[in-house]
Amino acid sequence: MLKKLLMIEDNAHLISITGAGGKTTLMHLLAREYSTKGVKAAMMTTTQTFVSEAPYVENITGESAQELLAAWDRGKVPFAGRRTQKISPNGEPVTKYIAPSESAMKNLTKFSEVIVNEADGAARKAIKYPAVWEPVIPLHTDTVITVAGLSALDQPFATACHRQELYVKNTGRKPDTITEEVFADLITEGYYHLRPTVFLNQADTPELYKRGQRIQELLYQRGFSRVAIGSLHQYQ
Repeated sequence: MLKKLLMIEDNAHLISITGAGGKTTLMHLLAREYSTKGVKAAMMTTTQTFVSEAPYVENITGESAQELLAAWDRGKVPFAGRRTQKISPNGEPVTKYIAPSESAMKNLTKFSEVIVNEADGAARKAIKYPAVWEPVIPLHTDTVITVAGLSALDQPFATACHRQELYVKNTGRKPDTITEEVFADLITEGYYHLRPTVFLNQADTPELYKRGQRIQELLYQRGFSRVAIGSLHQYQ
């Protein structure tokens, strides 16, 4: 169970997922896990993400309580947000979801038992160093999870890390590749102030799991109290 792996408290209501390397997948899988146990779970974003195509999800605006209740009645996980048109890098228009309206957020808070929120963007990179305005954590968040993808290990720092230029500017360090030490430093410098549970994702091989354990140890040494290692592939 993801809830157990990530050490999520039973009374968690608003879970915000930050970082890189599996946020959207984790949001979907965690919300589905709650839903299959009869919990009224919903999803949202405070940044932007693609409209969900998962068969167990119902994309809604959330402007009315009836939308939420009807989705749950149909056995679906409601994903509340506002649609917006963006232009992809190849010039194609794409529909994305952005944060729900204020009234939709009130409905989510009132009627959902658990809300899973994607609170960060990473341009499809496996690891990230956030800007000062990131992540976008809603006021009533009680659980923060920071995801980082182990596939970033041994990759060139300049291309594998989202917002790497900010890390260089703020720390004065410019590594060539992402080692275990650099990996742990990115998480510490970028997300320690949130006191999150760290999820080292993409431990898809015994070797990556072992290297994840090394990063886990480094994070414990730096003051993190909850660090999990796993692969979301096994939950899909």
